[in-house]
Amino acid sequence: VLDAFCPHLGAHLGAGRVAGETLVCPFHAWAWDGQGRCASIPYAKRIPPKARIACWQVAEHSGAIFAWYDPAGAAPSFDVPPHPELGDPQWAPVERHEFHVGTCVQEIMENAHDPAHFHAVHGVEAVPANASLFDGPRHVAENRGELRTPRGKVETSIRGTSHGMGVGHLRTRGLADMAQLLLQTPVDAE
Repeated sequence: VLDAFCPHLGAHLGAGRVAGETLVCPFHAWAWDGQGRCASIPYAKRIPPKARIACWQVAEHSGAIFAWYDPAGAAPSFDVPPHPELGDPQWAPVERHEFHVGTCVQEIMENAHDPAHFHAVHGVEAVPANASLFDGPRHVAENRGELRTPRGKVETSIRGTSHGMGVGHLRTRGLADMAQLLLQTPVDAE
């Protein structure tokens, strides 16, 4: 993953094209390799030694591409593990849903670990029992309780594991067995 703008004159590289193993700028056709180095300038005999673009480390699994961003360019400080249910034939096919929410990433992640909202938001009779563990960039929380349904009460557990503030594995058992991979991507300052 490279920065979106060409360091030459700022053209958006998303409007460019891929040529072999390079990304070509739509403005002056400077070509950038996967390490952020300028590979060619069609009208120049030499490439300026400082012609570089920021390159971010990625991992690909669970049907997603995870890009590590650090404003100082530091290497990843933790890995995001795969979400095994996504490739398991015992589970239903993957459904993808996208929502645009006007909030910060932290609030989205905290929702999965907040037992107090179950009564007010989801109509659960009592606040579920909650066990919570912080382990560096990971937070694991499990909420257990009874849900009243037309067929009676059902013991339910909701276990959320957050990896940093952008990735969550959410598993629900009881009322419905579900496995969700939650990916929060900030798109603007709001």
